[in-house]
Formats: sequence, structure tokens, C-alpha cells
Amino acid sequence: MMKLPTQALLTALLLSGLAACSGGPGKDEVKALLEAQYAAIGGAKLVENIEVLGCEKDGSRYACDVSITMGKSIFSDKPMTQASRLHVIKTDKGWVLTN
Repeated sequence: MMKLPTQALLTALLLSGLAACSGGPGKDEVKALLEAQYAAIGGAKLVENIEVLGCEKDGSRYACDVSITMGKSIFSDKPMTQASRLHVIKTDKGWVLTN
């Protein structure tokens, strides 16, 4: 019998669990939604990076954990990263932010 390292086994379980999830937003969809939101308020140039860490079902919506890195501002000469939990829901027009 072949023994798998614990990390490999956990990775395989995680990937199989992610593959089984359907209906939720993909990371690219959430990232595009946030980029569009920042562009709409004129803040697109301030965003250096948006990383979607994952989404999970939360009632009729999805809770998505994201990490957003903003560039230099009048308050700091260093980029600032903030983690947030956003809620999105699917409409006829695609994914939108919700409360």
C-alpha cells in the first residue's frame, strides 16, 4: 500500500472539495467585479493587487474573502494591504456586491 504524505492528502481533499462546489462565483469573477467597482469611483489607479482567497455559500449569497493592496496615497508612501469579507449575489446582470 502506497503512503501519501499528509500535505499531499490534504491538498487532494481540498481540490476535490473545490471541484465539487458549483454555482458560486469564481475568483476571476469576483476580481473583475471589484475592479469594476473601483473604476466606477475613480480609484482603479490606486489598486495594485486584488487577491480572492475564496468564497463560500452564505444563505442566498456568497461570502468571499479578499485581500486588496492599495498603492501609495497622501497618507502613506508605502502600499497598504487590507483583508475584507465581501458578499455577492448572482443577478440577471451577473455577480453584484450585496449586504
